[in-house]
Amino acid sequence: MLLLVDIESYIFRACTACKTLMQDAREPFIYKEAYDLRKGMDYIANFIEDLKARFLTNDVILVVGDQNNWRKQYYPDYKANRKDKEKPVMYEIILNELYNNYEIVSLPNLEADDTCRILYEDNQNYAVRKLLVSIDKDFHSFPCELYDPLHDKQYVINEAEANYNLMKQIIMGDKADNIRGLEGYGEIKTLKFLDSEPHTLDDVKELFREKGQLEDFKVNLNLVSMVSIDRYDFNTGKVKVL
Repeated sequence: MLLLVDIESYIFRACTACKTLMQDAREPFIYKEAYDLRKGMDYIANFIEDLKARFLTNDVILVVGDQNNWRKQYYPDYKANRKDKEKPVMYEIILNELYNNYEIVSLPNLEADDTCRILYEDNQNYAVRKLLVSIDKDFHSFPCELYDPLHDKQYVINEAEANYNLMKQIIMGDKADNIRGLEGYGEIKTLKFLDSEPHTLDDVKELFREKGQLEDFKVNLNLVSMVSIDRYDFNTGKVKVL
């Protein structure tokens, strides 16, 4: 089994693990906050070794996102509501150290979850059983095998469940990512609609049309859908818009 690990959130955790308090040798009443790279790397190493032991495999690929994000090019307001926050001071240092010690994949213009999906669907270069490892709920929107290490839960997402979750995301949008949802549709009304009878993306599209938000349907479909392998051009790094 090949583990495809969305490692970004654990790099942030490793940054926290790096923090250490040091007493000044010349001024014993003065303490300084410092960063111990070894602690951060041990945190990552222990996490990966635990995964290997749990799933009885040594095959692991760590996945990180690219600095460029195709969604921001397609929809400039994507995540525009978030205050610009610099990554922790140790983030790039730990990331560089990971590149020296592990196999890491990052594809141009893609977020980490996009790259995870593409690697998962790439049966030509990775013709083995694969398991995605991530705490991101968005992985429930396409068929896959998934392990959530934060809650220690393993899932098999079938096509029907994936389509249901994708439609839910499209209708509700995502305030955290500045994705506008369908007017008047919170979670309760969205679930009531989806559970009333079997629905397709065309039904959701018609729902947006009735509200005069047809353009929002197209935008949401592209923003919340993880990039599949057939939408990505490996030569140019461009993503096919739906």
